[in-house]
Amino acid sequence: MNPAEYLRLPYSWCFIPSYEDGEFSGYTSYILEFPGCISEGENLFIAEENLFRAAYGWIRAALDLGQEIPEPAARLYAPKYNPRHPLGGVRNTRGGIWMVEMSRFDLIVICLLYCILGYIIGKNW
Repeated sequence: MNPAEYLRLPYSWCFIPSYEDGEFSGYTSYILEFPGCISEGENLFIAEENLFRAAYGWIRAALDLGQEIPEPAARLYAPKYNPRHPLGGVRNTRGGIWMVEMSRFDLIVICLLYCILGYIIGKNW
């Protein structure tokens, strides 16, 4: 399999909102099954695109080194979802950070909903 084929599998794509000085500054993202595969972006679209590129490079490097690519573990554990968070997710109570676990399809649907909502209410998302 090539890296693009691996990325079609249901890996756990996680997106965490980042804050600097109390203001939203974008998202930190990672794939749970790929140690060290971390990226960031100023919105969900960019964070997802950057994470895809990072994961592609991660898989390509692992294949070049002859390492085995981990299987998707997306459903091996069930996080406790918090209904008060707009995307669901797990709250890290120590740091006050929200971690959101979702598939790429979920992410695309949420991004489209944000764009539609932003268009309807007249804000630039």
